[in-house]
Amino acid sequence: GGKGQQRGLLIQGKLDEIEASHKKSRTQLSMRQRIEMAGLDFTPKQFYLASAGLALTTLLVVVIMRIGILPALLASATMGLGMPRLVLGFLAARRRGKFIHNFADAVDVIVRGLQSGLPLGECMNIIAREAEEPICTEFRMVMESTRLGLPLTEALERGVGRVDVAEFKFFSIVLSIQAETGGNLAETLSNLSGILRQRKKMKDKVKAMSSEARTTAGIIGSLPFIMAGILWLTSPDYLSLLFSESTGNIMIVGGIVSMSIGIAVM
Repeated sequence: GGKGQQRGLLIQGKLDEIEASHKKSRTQLSMRQRIEMAGLDFTPKQFYLASAGLALTTLLVVVIMRIGILPALLASATMGLGMPRLVLGFLAARRRGKFIHNFADAVDVIVRGLQSGLPLGECMNIIAREAEEPICTEFRMVMESTRLGLPLTEALERGVGRVDVAEFKFFSIVLSIQAETGGNLAETLSNLSGILRQRKKMKDKVKAMSSEARTTAGIIGSLPFIMAGILWLTSPDYLSLLFSESTGNIMIVGGIVSMSIGIAVM
């Protein structure tokens, strides 16, 4: 009836609102947010100082090896600008994977707690104490925010920004709508748990089906570097022309660019 239609419109509005904020955050992601997503506790200033130190160290090492100034600058830029951000992205992706892997079980614990008569806050405190990392850390931060006076919905939105996981967004939407419309929260979260398990099952299936292509891409992408390392050990004079001649330097830059494009496409 009218109540169901109103609830549907509210759900759609919440989804549109979160999707819009998600797109905005994607384009305006600060370094502090990237560090939080990776689960690290240092400041952006420390990150930039560490990146600069890594770039300077790489530059000095390559200059001492007398390979050439252009390779030294390329290696320094790669290690100082690219590598730290690559590591941050890897850590954030690994943290999201751990969160998704155990999140459905955490929702089930909340459902059982609600069915046994516990309030929602106490159920979430149980997750904050007993769940696996990084779920327990995120729920602990959410509950600490509520104890400091922040509304639960806003605290969850901040958690969504830190984790950047669709499953946590769904959980936040459910609790936000439940606070406005009421209803059986345990049943709603139970349905959500089923959806989360189906999503995880589908992701695992896609990962298994694409494993051969990803392995092939990794092998093909690493072959040029492996062969260059073998040639450097067996015939250093043959390979040194790439670093000592300007034509060789151009070929190195072109090779790195084309390899990057190829790996990204694969």
